Amino acid sequence: MNQNAMKNFVSDSPLIGVSPIGGRNFSNDLVTGAFSQCLDLVNAQQESGFRLRLAQVEDLNTIESMVKGLAEYVNEPDAIEIGSSDYRKDGFDLEDPLWYCLLVDRVHENGSVETCGYAFVFVGYLLGSGRFVYLEDLFLQVEHRGAGGGKKTMKTLAALCLSLECNSLYWQALDWNTTGLKFYESIGATIHHGERTSRYAGEALKRFAQHDSI
Repeated sequence: MNQNAMKNFVSDSPLIGVSPIGGRNFSNDLVTGAFSQCLDLVNAQQESGFRLRLAQVEDLNTIESMVKGLAEYVNEPDAIEIGSSDYRKDGFDLEDPLWYCLLVDRVHENGSVETCGYAFVFVGYLLGSGRFVYLEDLFLQVEHRGAGGGKKTMKTLAALCLSLECNSLYWQALDWNTTGLKFYESIGATIHHGERTSRYAGEALKRFAQHDSI
């Protein structure tokens, strides 16, 4: 999703009021400041029944549980190799975290609050287009889907990109997830057909790095 698409996506909400924070690098103060601005605006809308917040260290077990829930949903329950202690080390124990996580709370009519989803993101840079935010995971528990929580989360992330003066918001979706792909197209995202993801991980990475003939 490029800048124009993000601006169009948030144009019907208070998030159109986000202002660029600027800054030479993605310091923690810069990113959390942008998140704070966006969350103040989006949470002023109460009609959807969802509230968003930036995860804190006490939420780590909740995050770990939902990460496993997403892995089960995409039929990859064995793909999770790290847990809450790793998330803490790379998120809360660093001056400038490697990741940020939005938590989605469902606010019920009786006033009770239930954490039902998350968006896991990090920021980076591309030679062709500059600053970007990458959405690693977006997950809502099945019983809370279709009620506006996912769209509210994506609008917040689009506004975050605009506040950080990013040129794009990136994510990946499995090709069998037709419902998700239709949703992403409906919000103005461009689907890049024909691209393949390649990676080395675990033992394969070690073998490649240590191969004498390289």
